[in-house]
Amino acid sequence: MNATLKIPLGIDDYRVVSKECYYVDKTLLIKEISSLPDGSVVLFTRPRRFGKSLAISMLSVFFDEQEKNASDYFVGKRIASEPEFSLCGSSPVISLCFKDVLFSTHEELLSQIRALIRREYLRHEEIASSSSLDMDDKLYYENVLVGDLPEEELSDAILRLSRMLQRHHKRKAYLLIDEYDTPIQSGYESRCYDKAIAFFRLFYGKALKGNPHLKTAVLTGVLRIAKESLFSGLNNLIVDNGFDSAFPEYFGFSREE
Repeated sequence: MNATLKIPLGIDDYRVVSKECYYVDKTLLIKEISSLPDGSVVLFTRPRRFGKSLAISMLSVFFDEQEKNASDYFVGKRIASEPEFSLCGSSPVISLCFKDVLFSTHEELLSQIRALIRREYLRHEEIASSSSLDMDDKLYYENVLVGDLPEEELSDAILRLSRMLQRHHKRKAYLLIDEYDTPIQSGYESRCYDKAIAFFRLFYGKALKGNPHLKTAVLTGVLRIAKESLFSGLNNLIVDNGFDSAFPEYFGFSREE
């Protein structure tokens, strides 16, 4: 046993865990996600401390073409011996984490979403000067950075970013959203539930329903928000709750592990 390795309690950055901590290899989740048809949306619901954020981080590190030396983090891992390893660092990735989106008013919710979206747009600053974008896209990008998008335009943010990324990189984007349900829970607790649901129905609907610029979307959360209220009309949704699971070995530990 390597005494220098740490127990990864509270660590959900795959880069740290893969190099510095004891890690039970779950990298074949990458193979499963990459084999899904374009436009697929997978929602993983699991209890807290079940490895959801670590899984999202692993997928982001693997697929994101912005990740430097990404393959180094998968040396000796199971995915490295699979044909899908050639996809490492191959795609644009949109990655959002909603775990800190807590609010007491709807205005606070929109302010936090604007800040979250702004950070992700800044991470893709290469598209700001892209010759593949039209003036409307560039103006939208600038408005995101200024932070003054009205609510009706804010709901377009992921759809617009995925389109810009595909136009620039000539490849479809992966969309990774961690703790998608935290703002919904916060809205319920702050009595802003109806407005929060109305916003996220548009936000997720535009991003996930028939988005031709999307390779695959992966969402994680604790709760399954009713399909009819949040994912209305989304017919490409795969819900994996751990009980009737298509990916049982990739979250938590098996008895053998």
